[in-house]
Amino acid sequence: MKICIPTIKDEGIDSVAYGHFNSAPKFIMYDLATKELYCIANENRFATKGNPTTIDLLFEHSVNALVVGGLCHKALENLHKMNIKVYRSTDFFHVYEIIDQFSKDLMFELHPQDCYDAD
Repeated sequence: MKICIPTIKDEGIDSVAYGHFNSAPKFIMYDLATKELYCIANENRFATKGNPTTIDLLFEHSVNALVVGGLCHKALENLHKMNIKVYRSTDFFHVYEIIDQFSKDLMFELHPQDCYDAD
């Protein structure tokens, strides 16, 4: 299973998670099976309507799960359409902590009632 964690910059396993999904400058990708960790830039964070979306970027990298601080209903709905599960991390800020908690199945999966409305 490959998880994605939004970050501000690439500091590997010591990267600090970023609270927002679409506007995150970078994404740390971590494969639980192979222990491979790599970072990609979020080239779509300023995309205009009709251009590729951030969700498409995750799909291209075969992401199975996204770990965020919070998410709007529409984003959750679109991620679920791509078969990407979404988990909330509010107590763990470093990638290594999030990976540890995810590996132990201690993350809270987000559902529509847990999301906020986008403006």
